[in-house]
Amino acid sequence: MIYKLRYLYISLFFIVSMHAQKQPAWSVEKDPNPKKIRLIIRGDDIGITHASNMALKQAFDKGLMTSASVMAGAPWFTETALLIRDNPEWNIGLHLALSSGWDKLNWVPLAPASEVKSIVAPDGNLFLSYPGAPLSLHYIEEAPYLYSSDTEMPIKSLERRRLLTSDAIPDINEVEIEFRAQIQRALDLGIRIDYLDCHMGVACNEQLMEVMIKLAEELCVPIPERGWMGTIDFWENYDGDVSSSVDKLILALDKLKPGTYRLVLHPTVDNEESRAIDTYFGIKNARAGQNDLHMVLSAKVKAAIERNGIELIGINDLWDDEKCQMR
Repeated sequence: MIYKLRYLYISLFFIVSMHAQKQPAWSVEKDPNPKKIRLIIRGDDIGITHASNMALKQAFDKGLMTSASVMAGAPWFTETALLIRDNPEWNIGLHLALSSGWDKLNWVPLAPASEVKSIVAPDGNLFLSYPGAPLSLHYIEEAPYLYSSDTEMPIKSLERRRLLTSDAIPDINEVEIEFRAQIQRALDLGIRIDYLDCHMGVACNEQLMEVMIKLAEELCVPIPERGWMGTIDFWENYDGDVSSSVDKLILALDKLKPGTYRLVLHPTVDNEESRAIDTYFGIKNARAGQNDLHMVLSAKVKAAIERNGIELIGINDLWDDEKCQMR
């Protein structure tokens, strides 16, 4: 099923690269003798649509979401920032992005295009994707089993992906320029950045990770990817069956042993806007995103968390900001 693609956050290319990178000094080792179950529920890709912002507010105000990663260059980020400023208690990370992943929704870099040529696609926007990243042309052609048997990607969509998918990892100096621009925009709009992470895993590969670490150290914030904050990702094999996802999540929660876990979802509201972001993936993504929102709003999931004595925490609960500032 195509939904699986949304939960394969990084491909084998990035997994190999990630483990090759030396962990930073501020990383947190997994607790060898945990006494309780703690869980971070993180929402990703916030700010790409108004629908994602609607989900952001619902997931925090009425749901179980404890952290959210937002995209400073995305089309609806101004509204995202307004929501965040009105809710300073939210735990917010910056989802550093070099690509969009969608063939009808993309955006330009925040840095001048002349200074970041290696990340600019032929249409003037950021590239849709890069080698090895989910939703890249390379990934799609190498993993046909991810598609439902009754649907084929339209030729129009394939052609557009071929045009907008980069053939190489971008220049590291240009990546730093763009990421600094994204950080500055978030700060200019009044957002307190609690952590940094990587959209589609692109900036978390070996060639670019040193930029992420450098910027995180400057901001005195963590990078919660790669288990660097002592967390364990779980439920990654979710098969996309929206009809039974709540029950499957509850079964997974019931099996958790003491430790600190992280669940990454992509909540959105399924509407005409969210369905229009991609020729092929749009409808499927909107349905899956609505399902993610349904899960964090579910009374049954909440009851399972309470029944199992699971403590919901944010990424900031694992980070000593005062200690970092005193270094």
